[in-house]
Amino acid sequence: MKKSLIISMLILSTASIAQTWNEIPISTNEKLNAIDFPSSTVGYIAGNTGTLLKSIDGGETWNQISYAGINQTPGSYDFQSMEFIDESIGYITILPNMGFYKTIDGGANWNEINDPNWGSFCYRQSIYAFNENSIFVGG
Repeated sequence: MKKSLIISMLILSTASIAQTWNEIPISTNEKLNAIDFPSSTVGYIAGNTGTLLKSIDGGETWNQISYAGINQTPGSYDFQSMEFIDESIGYITILPNMGFYKTIDGGANWNEINDPNWGSFCYRQSIYAFNENSIFVGG
């Protein structure tokens, strides 16, 4: 009796927290590799061939960002990982050319970060930022 009561309670609690997922149309057919929401309303999606999307309504709609400063041939690179610490400041990694970039204006302009102490650190694939001065980059 005690086991069946516990199992019943687990099933009911699981069912009560289940959510319904709805597909949101996005204006690209490219593979999407990363998503980040630095706030409840602003979010970013990064993908293949330089796809960068932004939402300002909590993910209901997504628009392509026209960005500048990426030192790669247009369409020949894939955004791999992305991390925003607030709505304006973010970091992104690019493959295959090992790029690592920072924006301070919500993705409109990017500047490459290239520290000579990194040596031949290749394939920067993952980012985690605690804040603007403490960032982990893995590859």
